[in-house]
Amino acid sequence: MKSRDHYKFHRIPLLVCVFGWTGESRGCWIHWDTLVPEFGGSATEVPVASTLVPTVETVRMEYLVDVLARRGSHVMLVGDGGSAKSLVVRRYLSQKNTDAHLSRTVVFSSATTSATLQVSFFYLLHSQRGRDASSH
Repeated sequence: MKSRDHYKFHRIPLLVCVFGWTGESRGCWIHWDTLVPEFGGSATEVPVASTLVPTVETVRMEYLVDVLARRGSHVMLVGDGGSAKSLVVRRYLSQKNTDAHLSRTVVFSSATTSATLQVSFFYLLHSQRGRDASSH
């Protein structure tokens, strides 16, 4: 990890929001929009609901999820509906080794109660245990 002094002499331009910038390995500040890849997808390749169009926000979110998860920190994404929270997490988890990582999606809404969440977890654990037992 870089020391605070590493970035000391590289200043962010005045009148610019600090959250628009990230540090890179040489100690320079770079703007997030330079990290956004071109969108090369086609509407016919994948369903629209599963398409992640890269933006500054999604690139920043993917970067922060990756950094925090690699450090062993818990990650919780909060935002408006349609801000790509679920797609970013699904994309991150899909890149993991399925032998070492197991993931399940549980959808929360204003109607979610602790009882319905407990039933969902019980069902997921019970169905997974049944699959594990049948594979031996």
